[in-house]
Amino acid sequence: MRLRAWLLPTVLATTLHATDHRLSAWGGLPGDGVDDTQALISALAALQDGDRLFCEAGIYDLFLTQSPQALTISNRRRIAIHGNGATFLLHRFDIATVPTVQYPGGGLFVFNQCAAVTVDDLTVDMARAPFSNGTVVQSYTSGGYRYVDVRFEPEFPVHTGMRVEAFHRHTPGGLPWGKGCDLYLSTQPTITMPVANDPQRLRIRLSGSPTIGVNEKASVRHRVYGYNALTFLNTTGITVAGVVVHTVPGMGIFTAGCSDITVSGLQVIKKPGSARLWSTTADATHFVATSGLLSLTNNLFESMGDDGCNVHGVYSTVVGPAPAPNVVRLGPPTGITSQFMAYAAGDSIEFCNASTLVPVATATVVSSGPVAGTPWHDVVLNGAAPSLPSSALATNLTRIPTVSILGTTSRHHRGRGILIQARNVTVDGCTLAGCTGPGINVTCDGKTFYESIGTRAVTIRNCVLESTNNGQIGGNGAHLAAIYVFADTVLGLGAAGLHDGIAIQDNMIRNTNYSAIHIGSTTATSITGNTFDNVCKSTSGFPAASQSRAIWFANAVGATVTGNTKVNGGGTGVGQVTSTGINVFGNTGF
Repeated sequence: MRLRAWLLPTVLATTLHATDHRLSAWGGLPGDGVDDTQALISALAALQDGDRLFCEAGIYDLFLTQSPQALTISNRRRIAIHGNGATFLLHRFDIATVPTVQYPGGGLFVFNQCAAVTVDDLTVDMARAPFSNGTVVQSYTSGGYRYVDVRFEPEFPVHTGMRVEAFHRHTPGGLPWGKGCDLYLSTQPTITMPVANDPQRLRIRLSGSPTIGVNEKASVRHRVYGYNALTFLNTTGITVAGVVVHTVPGMGIFTAGCSDITVSGLQVIKKPGSARLWSTTADATHFVATSGLLSLTNNLFESMGDDGCNVHGVYSTVVGPAPAPNVVRLGPPTGITSQFMAYAAGDSIEFCNASTLVPVATATVVSSGPVAGTPWHDVVLNGAAPSLPSSALATNLTRIPTVSILGTTSRHHRGRGILIQARNVTVDGCTLAGCTGPGINVTCDGKTFYESIGTRAVTIRNCVLESTNNGQIGGNGAHLAAIYVFADTVLGLGAAGLHDGIAIQDNMIRNTNYSAIHIGSTTATSITGNTFDNVCKSTSGFPAASQSRAIWFANAVGATVTGNTKVNGGGTGVGQVTSTGINVFGNTGF
């Protein structure tokens, strides 16, 4: 899932225009069943600075035989796409025909190096979803493989050569189930074949012996990443309002290298009346290397194949030798050869020890450019390069946003509700329910995905976390709590101080496995006024002492726990390991 090379300085056209275009003027007519792709491409190509595209209400059919990048809009200022309730229905872009696209891939709309962009009041859907779901009718092991026959619902036709990138078990009610069978199969020897005389039955060969039996609900995602509803690259001043995404083979919104983003009233939801168990096959929203303010207000995310909201920067590896004393040579982390964060003049870099993620120095960028024939960039600093450990990482501090997430719901999906790797963050009045991972995960990662950064000043308040953390495994072992704060390093859980100033206030956490709150790698944490109801309801499979504690600290220094109330169920109170200065007083029920 993760990052690719991009993030170059933005260059924008300066000519001013102010024309209103109607899609119908380019031949795009809703409801006639005719392919509207070329009309949309022509209309988007006509947009100049200050222009707006208006759509009439109705369904526009898009038979996307063109490149997924065909709908790209580049180097435009103050442009808007007003859907007026229109639905863009994607055809011929599903299980067999979807191209293999390098991340971040394409999108229904791709904005590249634009400024002041508005997209509102439109719906994105697919005629044939990029996944299938049904009921297991046979499950057996042979020759070291698990064979599963799934009879799919009628709206998911079966054919020879169906691609399977992920396979999942679901609860009887259809919710993703993180336990026992949550498989990514793109690198495994998967074989699929229709079963004779049973046209909706597909036999799938899985590696190992995942836990799934006859009469259980199951799904396959034919594509997980590659084609988002809205993609923004190196774009400033983004407003998305009142957009509905039923499904795409990717994410609802993906941004990289953008600044000042506002998302309100976004709904990533299953199509009403369908048999679908998923909405998007990946995250509802994903924001990489953002600067300025990232604001999400009153959004609804449900049934995604991954996280509700993921906000992070990118670690780069310091490589040598450097060509000059005032230059650092940076490249993608080992094993993630396509990932790189760009640096522009005036940007601030934070360097850290690659093994511990502990910051060791900062510097200011003068210029940056690629090293020919390599995946590296040489970054010129405004002084001598700092003395660094033999193994060091760098991240762009300028590309870490202030984050405001208000009144947003993320529910009934695989993954985490909200994933935060940023600084100056407020999460207020949100609802996280039925996530297979933590409801809220605050982290940084120098081990697997190399996503930055150690957080500062994160406030989580007035939220409801209901039945989260239902079995997804990842990070530093199990996801341990409904609110899970940790730092993942190659040495294990990061040292105290990688996160500083976490405040968790006046939240309701109920009906959750394991701990309500797990705090790791922190200094100066405040946990006040929260209510815990039936937490630690399951600790099976994880014998660590932390699992039976309502609140657990690990590698933490300095915390106040007061005014919290525990009612009903498990959770024996507050526990700690390798932590100091944990002050617990004035709590009720533990």
